[in-house]
Amino acid sequence: MLSEEELALLREAIASHRKKEDLETSLGRVLRRRDGSFELYLRIMGVVREEARRRKLSPMDAARTLAIDE
Repeated sequence: MLSEEELALLREAIASHRKKEDLETSLGRVLRRRDGSFELYLRIMGVVREEARRRKLSPMDAARTLAIDE
C-alpha cells in the first residue's frame, strides 16, 4: 500500500498528465519538481504495476484506481 505522501504524489502525477505522455514520465516530472528520490519513484511505480497486473489494467488506470480506493 502507498503512504499518504505517495498517494498525493501519484494524484498530482495523474492531474498533471499531458496528452500522449505515459504515467512514468508524469510521475518522474512531479518527483523532480518535489525533489523526490528515484527510490520513491520505484516504490510508487512498483505498487502501480502490481495493481495493473492484478486487475489487468493499464498503468494509468491502475494509478487512478489506487488514487481513488486508498
